[in-house]
Amino acid sequence: MNDSKTEFQIDHYQNLYPEGIEFQYWQIARNRTLLKEVSKHISSKEDRILEVGCGRGDVLLYLRNHGIDCWGVELADKVPVIDSVKNYIRLGLDANLLDQDFRNSVKIITLFDVIEHLPDPTAFLNELKINYPNLTHFIITVPACQEIWSNYDEFNGHFRRYNLKMMKEHSDGIGAKVISNRFFFKMLYLPALLLKKMGKNRNVELKGPKPGFSRVIHRFIAAVSILIDSILPSGFKGSSVLSVLKLK
Repeated sequence: MNDSKTEFQIDHYQNLYPEGIEFQYWQIARNRTLLKEVSKHISSKEDRILEVGCGRGDVLLYLRNHGIDCWGVELADKVPVIDSVKNYIRLGLDANLLDQDFRNSVKIITLFDVIEHLPDPTAFLNELKINYPNLTHFIITVPACQEIWSNYDEFNGHFRRYNLKMMKEHSDGIGAKVISNRFFFKMLYLPALLLKKMGKNRNVELKGPKPGFSRVIHRFIAAVSILIDSILPSGFKGSSVLSVLKLK
């Protein structure tokens, strides 16, 4: 585990979000999974969603393209934000310090692969709960299973990988109710575990698939991943966890 404060540096964006990465199978499957989950918990597409720790705005763009009123805030101030969503993202700001009227308008806060970077996630969630008085849900994703901890986690400045019990503990700590708590990317767990047992490092410099057949293959793999996640039990281990916390 990482015992020091972590920050997402510019080289992380360059390595993990190169041109064309939106056509990579992991990004495709993740975006589709998140859209489906977000859509379950909004009463209308006018409900405002805030993505805390939105980075470049990849997920934000996908949600907005599907008619969801999603905005973003990113603590880092030097982020290569996607140009088409730059007007919907606030850089260099703490989510708790956004304009009061805006905070009052937010119904759902999403934290997609964010809280694993924090030394005290429960305290952070509780602060958001206090400062967003009309908030109804947190939708959270985190990397899963400490036994597949790798150089990838070190590179990204993670403090931990999660299991389902840990997410329940965060929910209890802020007086919320867990209404969904499951692993996803289940097809990646065993390969990641095997890689760890073999002492091999993961690649931290990703490349977007080239146009043509390669992108077709990635779409197919994404579809297979989503199918596997839907067939296997929610407790079957995957490389990520998706949790929805409802505020009481």
